[in-house]
Amino acid sequence: MIDLDYRKLLLSAAFHAMTCDGELHQDELDSIRTLSEKSKIFAELDLNSELKRLSEELQQSTRESFRKFFSEVQSANLELSDQIQVVEVVIRVVYADGRIDENEIMYLNKIISILGILPELLEQRFGSIRNLLGLSEQQTYNTSAEVKEFEAPKIENFEHITFKEFKSDESDSE
Repeated sequence: MIDLDYRKLLLSAAFHAMTCDGELHQDELDSIRTLSEKSKIFAELDLNSELKRLSEELQQSTRESFRKFFSEVQSANLELSDQIQVVEVVIRVVYADGRIDENEIMYLNKIISILGILPELLEQRFGSIRNLLGLSEQQTYNTSAEVKEFEAPKIENFEHITFKEFKSDESDSE
């Protein structure tokens, strides 16, 4: 499912992963840039416009922005490979700033729960991510009924983040 809506969903997953700890870090934005430059994951998207749209939506209502995103994930009817790619994008962004916040763990757990990916499949793709999810070897992965409710943080300061640094596809070909 590599269409424009799916690419927007992936970007939204990355953006919400970047903001779910209540802080915006340039390293996390750089990880989105790297994904864009080294793969075709965001091909055909105007990253500047999309990131601006997402940031404006988030500034209007953080809670509503996350609620809308989770609803979009739930209704997307993604193939398994697409589901795993969503998780991969989230993991890349979460690791980008070199520290893992509890809200980032809850966000990742929520995504995995919504997608309904079996733990065995995650481990086949990523190895053990128990530490990332805050689980000991004896604990099992969360089911949707057990996932602690993700509480979207309030983010007020976007000024230190440079969204305009993304190059469009047109400028790459000049």
